[in-house]
Amino acid sequence: MKPANSTLQKRIGLYLLLTLLVVASPFVIMMVMIMITGSRESGMGYGVLPGLLLPQLVFGLIFIRKPFVPRVMWIVAGILLTYGLFWSGMKLGMITSGWDIYGYWDLVLTSLIASIVAWELVYQMSSRLMKPTV
Repeated sequence: MKPANSTLQKRIGLYLLLTLLVVASPFVIMMVMIMITGSRESGMGYGVLPGLLLPQLVFGLIFIRKPFVPRVMWIVAGILLTYGLFWSGMKLGMITSGWDIYGYWDLVLTSLIASIVAWELVYQMSSRLMKPTV
């Protein structure tokens, strides 16, 4: 059995990677979409959903260490949970930074908090539900 401290350190490192993915991916994807469309507003509109879902998919593939079918199941659960928490946070206006006129940083901060909460819930559920039985 692994020491709990080692597992916690690995998860913290992975959550730092998630932070980098959640902050950088929407920005890069939105910039590409702005260049493709030639319009700031429509480029940001087209880049929002891929910018939010792509980091979750990449993180899920790195974070979840299970056989194929349970891995896909937990990744989908994590993405849906993240999206649900994110949508709730945006609709309730829980984070309003006012740092920019488009609300990009509100989107990123809400996505980051929702992502960390969702993936920790997925980790806790998968570690408890998928324990090998003796």
